[in-house]
Amino acid sequence: YKELINEIKKYYTKKIYILGYYTNNTKYDNLIVKLNKKYKNYASKNNFYYIDISDLGRNKDYFDNPNSYYPNANGYRKIAEKLIKTYEK
Repeated sequence: YKELINEIKKYYTKKIYILGYYTNNTKYDNLIVKLNKKYKNYASKNNFYYIDISDLGRNKDYFDNPNSYYPNANGYRKIAEKLIKTYEK
């Protein structure tokens, strides 16, 4: 992950936004929680913006199929709103 960010920084000099993950009752929820903590910490240390979307998976309105990891249009709209809100700050 660090190598990827360093490569991005070579070509992109503006602020970097790191988008977290959401949990959706999968077997990977514990891993996702750990990754979000690492990403948030990494963003903080490097003066990046971290966007927390972990609460998205708990809202059934954002998923047509509760067993699917992929959100519906409302879910993607909510992610976009969080991105825009962070960007506007």
